[in-house]
Amino acid sequence: MTASTIERPTETARPNRLECTVRELAAAVKSVLPALTGRSPLQILSHIKFSYDGDAVLIEATDLECFVTRRVEGMAITPGAFTVDGKMLAAILDKLPGDRSIILDGTAKTVKVACGTSKQALSAFPADEFPARLAPAVDEVGGTVPGPILERIISDVVFAVAPDSAANGRLKGVYLHAPNGKLRAVATDTYKAMCSETQVEFPDIKAIIPTRFASIVAAMCGKSDVELSGDGKTMTAVFDDGLTFSCKLICEQYPNYERIFDSVEGLTQITLNREELLDTLSRAILLADQSLYKVVLRPDNLIMRLTSQYGAQSAEEELLLQDVKGEPVAIAFNGRILNSVLSKLAGRDVHFRIDSPLRAIVIIPSEAADGVTQRSICCPMEVA
Repeated sequence: MTASTIERPTETARPNRLECTVRELAAAVKSVLPALTGRSPLQILSHIKFSYDGDAVLIEATDLECFVTRRVEGMAITPGAFTVDGKMLAAILDKLPGDRSIILDGTAKTVKVACGTSKQALSAFPADEFPARLAPAVDEVGGTVPGPILERIISDVVFAVAPDSAANGRLKGVYLHAPNGKLRAVATDTYKAMCSETQVEFPDIKAIIPTRFASIVAAMCGKSDVELSGDGKTMTAVFDDGLTFSCKLICEQYPNYERIFDSVEGLTQITLNREELLDTLSRAILLADQSLYKVVLRPDNLIMRLTSQYGAQSAEEELLLQDVKGEPVAIAFNGRILNSVLSKLAGRDVHFRIDSPLRAIVIIPSEAADGVTQRSICCPMEVA
């Protein structure tokens, strides 16, 4: 047998080992799971990546639009990287005692999980096949925002974002900018619009953030500050616990929503108690046409009457008017849309600023809450 025909045994790649407590690993894995998607044909997008980063472990997850990384110190890891199914690993960790030590040995094909007498083997992909993180922003603009404030303004407006089926792509996200040096969030689907402005000083970033990313960031906001930055193509949110979210922005120009707000002079202004209106509206919606949910609001002296009808069924509700300025007019709305707007507004009373029953109607709370100023628009329906 010649030397050229001798079969040499292949070396088994040395596994990359991660060791820590179950509780530590479970918390770190859970923090990156929001970026995972279950709808992609690319199986690797259901995986998370573990890698050695100096004196820390770097955990990554992505759906190619949203990227999340978590840098965790204090875990023992050997230099190298491996991937593993994120949701499966999280499910396993959920069934193990939190104070026990756990070891992950990862190769390009398999990740072995060992915790006491419990052992599992999970499939893996080569770490170099995992999608690369977004490149660092160039000429980025940003600043620091208190976590509770950022969560508040995003949560205020995200309900008004246009659905994924909408033809107008620029409406499928939350618009963040600071036209007067104050950070503001805006969203609209053309039927309703919501604007929530803070007193936080911020450079004007002009970023349309995909809905999913906005919702994830809002959910992750705690009591600490968040570093927010963008360059027109990407946006990054950095939290103080080593967690970083980044995403690709919707690179289109947002509609001039201010023009609509400014065009409403408020020739008629009706003031109602917000909680009482929500209460009566919820009952009127029950007997409205289930395709239009039409509810009519008709002022009558110091009473506001809400009526709805569907065939032989009808409903009539009354509540006190807090104030009326100008000529009282009857207005009609899709009750479900009006309910969604009122549910996000703060304050005891709300003002309806009306120029015509068929033009956009501005609804604003009577007072700002927690330093946040809100404005909304609800498009009416024909009263008749």
